[in-house]
Amino acid sequence: MTFGSLFSRKLLVALLFVWPAATRWVTGAGAEPRQRAAKNNLQGRVVAKFPDGRIVPATSAKVYVLYSSEYVSDGFRNRYFTHHPTLYTAGNLFGYRYLKLVENDKVLQVKAPLTDDRALEIAERSLRCTDLALAETLDWANKHPKDAWQVSVITPAENGSWTANVKPGSYEVIIRGIVSQLDAEWFHSYDIEPETTYSLESQPRFFQPLKDTKNALLTHPEPNGKASIEAGKQRATEIVVRFINGTNGKPIGDKVVIIWLGSKLVWRDTDAKGQIILDIGDAQPRELAVMPDLVFDCRSTRDDMSGKMLKYSVDEIVSKGIVGDNRCGTVTAAPTPDALILFMRPRTSKEKRDL
Repeated sequence: MTFGSLFSRKLLVALLFVWPAATRWVTGAGAEPRQRAAKNNLQGRVVAKFPDGRIVPATSAKVYVLYSSEYVSDGFRNRYFTHHPTLYTAGNLFGYRYLKLVENDKVLQVKAPLTDDRALEIAERSLRCTDLALAETLDWANKHPKDAWQVSVITPAENGSWTANVKPGSYEVIIRGIVSQLDAEWFHSYDIEPETTYSLESQPRFFQPLKDTKNALLTHPEPNGKASIEAGKQRATEIVVRFINGTNGKPIGDKVVIIWLGSKLVWRDTDAKGQIILDIGDAQPRELAVMPDLVFDCRSTRDDMSGKMLKYSVDEIVSKGIVGDNRCGTVTAAPTPDALILFMRPRTSKEKRDL
């Protein structure tokens, strides 16, 4: 069974976009552009259409509308999309980072027959590249408030519908969500003209089945050859992710942190103690990655985002605890069960100017 046939035999997933004539124009968080173009309204719905006629909305979905380049109009005949390939817009930055992540993924670059296992492997790694590129784009928007209007993050309603008001221009629209037990991604590039209506139905670009964790608990063998149901019941459901200043040992409080837990992307703020209580539940795969925002990550000697590529075993955190590297100073910590301890520090004035 090929990747395509696997999808077509399960369901048809439709992503519906409609751009009717606009009523008003707003942007995402942050400063507005100096010149406002003609108004446009963007609406959509993320649902699964089954052969029996049922329509099921996606759950845990996020819609990311990223501005890429201008639509130019002088009021006469001079109207065009610039498609300017700059890295100073959210959409172009996302596309660049995504392609770089794919190019640097050795597994994705291997040429092999497209079996079912290979297709799922491609989907899993491609979805991770999308999440990483999105995280970097959102981090860029946070660091550049004047350009934050270029990013709109929308949570669809329970029926899968969502709306966003955007100005004419070129956009990347990325949607991540779960539909009919599939972790899916939709990706599209659009040139949005003034006073124009668009309608589209499409299948996800990549998807992977969610893990059946309940059945996995019943069939996972123990050293004595028996299934461990009780072990699943007694498994820890929460861990602590603790952030410590690598130069003075004080907690890093009130900071935004991006966490990849299993197949989910989680945004959380540290408390006054520099901690995040994380519900791990039956996360699959049993691993997590962490990227703090607006601080220097002491797992590296450079002010970059390489730390987010490090994966930590959830089971190891639960059983004995993990302490990350501290390359900012001599502060240390002892591993504690149910805790992941990482070292950070505030950026210097020069580091902030160099962002």
